[in-house]
Amino acid sequence: MNYKFLLIILATLIVGRTGSTSAQEKLQLSLQQVIELAQQQSLEAFINENMYLSSQWEYKAFKAQKRPWLELSSNPAQYSNSIEVVTDKTGSFLNRSEKFESKGTLSLSQNIMLTGGDISIYSNLKRLKNFSDNNIYFGSTPISLGLSQPLFQYNSFKWEKKIAPLKFEIAKKEYIKSAEEIAMQAIDYFFNLLDAEQAIKIAELNKISADSLYIKSMGRYENGAIAYMDLQRLELNMLNSQTSFEQSQLNLERSKFNLRNYLRIPENKDVSLVVPDSIPRLKINPQEALSKATNNNPDILGFKQKLIEADRQIAQAKGNNGISSNLDVNLGWSKSGATMEEAYQDFDRDRGVSLSLYIPIVDWGMSRGRREIAKSNKKVTVATVEMQQIRFEQDVLMSTIQFNMLESQLDNSKKANTISGKTYNTVEERFLLGKVNLETLYAARNERDNALRSYYSRIRQYWNYFYYMRSITLYDFMNNKSLAEKFEQSLGL
Repeated sequence: MNYKFLLIILATLIVGRTGSTSAQEKLQLSLQQVIELAQQQSLEAFINENMYLSSQWEYKAFKAQKRPWLELSSNPAQYSNSIEVVTDKTGSFLNRSEKFESKGTLSLSQNIMLTGGDISIYSNLKRLKNFSDNNIYFGSTPISLGLSQPLFQYNSFKWEKKIAPLKFEIAKKEYIKSAEEIAMQAIDYFFNLLDAEQAIKIAELNKISADSLYIKSMGRYENGAIAYMDLQRLELNMLNSQTSFEQSQLNLERSKFNLRNYLRIPENKDVSLVVPDSIPRLKINPQEALSKATNNNPDILGFKQKLIEADRQIAQAKGNNGISSNLDVNLGWSKSGATMEEAYQDFDRDRGVSLSLYIPIVDWGMSRGRREIAKSNKKVTVATVEMQQIRFEQDVLMSTIQFNMLESQLDNSKKANTISGKTYNTVEERFLLGKVNLETLYAARNERDNALRSYYSRIRQYWNYFYYMRSITLYDFMNNKSLAEKFEQSLGL
């Protein structure tokens, strides 16, 4: 009666497990397919792409500053009724003025990147109605050339010219690197599910084995071949294996959900994985990896940007030292008249030069303090960058050495997995013959389970390091080409 009852429970669990997903569409994925899906349709890929596009537009905005721009400004209606100071040949006096004014200006301007000033050509037209005498006046400036130039001050254009292209190059390399980082994240989700799949297979195998051993041992106990204590331990093992099997089912569903969610796969698709049974046989020269990383990694450009930023802060502290001066020059023609036709005849010269100067007498050391702070920050930045550079190089070299060791470690794990499986089968047969005890059987089973987990852990570690080496060097060592080539091809460059 006990045998039939246990077999019915076992059959019900197995059928229930297989039948629960029968309504779902089967989707079998390899490791490379999971990586490609993650790089194409994961939310991280979407975010990284738009971050790159944002940097691209930021760089385009910088380049636009070097080009001339055309703009139209107007003040179509301005009414005032106020007292003004009027000056004529007899002197100055106060007069109430009520007027309505309209004005429009068309200008073409250009920043001077070298000096930080700007030059412009503009034309404007004014219309003024004076209610005091009920007359209408027109004033025109058909063309005027203006120059505005700060003197002895911080030139932001000069430093943006150095930093903006560097920032955009960093953004491109970060975008390329992000694809490899997504691959590593996809690998973790893949192997989390693969571990869960293997765990439920182990749990199911252990459950079947525990059920079988308990059933067989009941007969042996009745014949006096084993002690009652051993039979109880086998029954406890059977119950624990059932609990472990149920927990493995829960972990499997959780891992499937996480992978589907990351890859944005619909819930009506049941995902299963293809075990990656082969790896690329690849050895990387540590010095070559360091050379590629130094030339390609965005962190190296980031170090360079930090040093330029530190120099910019010093220049800004020196330029913004409280002393300011500005030169404004304009040269053109203008005319006024009672009609628009008169405002555009027989133009008069219109010239102006203005030089402003501001010098603080006492600032209690504020300007000097800003300069000294900037210099101290530069020293800290230089030391920090040097330390980060050393750590970066060490990480590249050690990671390369570790990667090169993983191939042999993986081969050893694969052999250990095969040997432990055969050992367990032998021990189980000897236990049923009464030649080994339960401790030996359980030890062999644990060795088998641990060897399988270790094998898949080594595979995960190998692929993580494989893509980590790509991410820090931005280089495809399998095909001997820079990852930037693929990036440029995808953009049609």
